[in-house]
This record gives sequence, C-alpha cells and structure tokens, in this order.
Amino acid sequence: MRLRLLPCVLATAAAVNWDGDWEALHPSSGTTTATATAGETVTFTWTDTHDVWLMADETHYNNCDWAGAKEIHSTSAAGKTGDVSGLGETKYYACHVGSHCESGQKIAITWAGTATPAPSGATPVPVACPATHD
Repeated sequence: MRLRLLPCVLATAAAVNWDGDWEALHPSSGTTTATATAGETVTFTWTDTHDVWLMADETHYNNCDWAGAKEIHSTSAAGKTGDVSGLGETKYYACHVGSHCESGQKIAITWAGTATPAPSGATPVPVACPATHD
C-alpha cells in the first residue's frame, strides 16, 4: 500500500498582507516580492484607481507585457480589496492602469508547499492540521 501525504491546506486559510498595500507600490522601484505559507490568502488593498492582473509568467511580468494576463480584480472591486492564494508556486501580479506596472506597481508572491492534486473523482474532506510543538 502506498500512502500519499497531502499538505495541510484544506483547513481555513488565514489572511496575510505584505509590508504595505497595493497602492503603496505605485510608484516604487526595484522588485517587490512577498512570501506566504501554503494555501494562505494574500489581500490586496487600495483606494485610488488600480486593478490586479495575474501575469502570464515572469518574463511578461518583468516586461509589463499583458499578453496572456488575466484580470483578477477590476478598478471597481468592491471595497477596493482583492484576495489571491497559491500552493507551491510563484505568481506574478501587476496593475494595468496607465503606466502603473512600468512605475513599479507589481509584485511576485511565492507560496510555500507542494501542489498535490486530489485523486480524480474524489472530493477532498477538510481535516484539522496537527498542532505545532516547540
């Protein structure tokens, strides 16, 4: 019998914000990155006119190239917030308003963990994660 361990991400994920909000990245210089734990939700917040797009890949992100990008949260997002999550991957986000991306309003977020698909035809059952010990 072969056991397959699934990461403990089926429980409710807690929200996390990086150092600053989405609006604070406009304008900014350099590369902005953030890390999150597996399955964690990252919340973008802003007040002015911004949006959040998932870029096709790192090259498109670096070049502010919108080919293959997908709008995640529009400028009319309710409450000017938007959530994203991931598992064992890096995703690249940018603002498509005006020249905001070129001005540095973009972020690469890396989630820890390993993406493990559920067995086909099976419905995952939420389980409690084991308690951590010091």
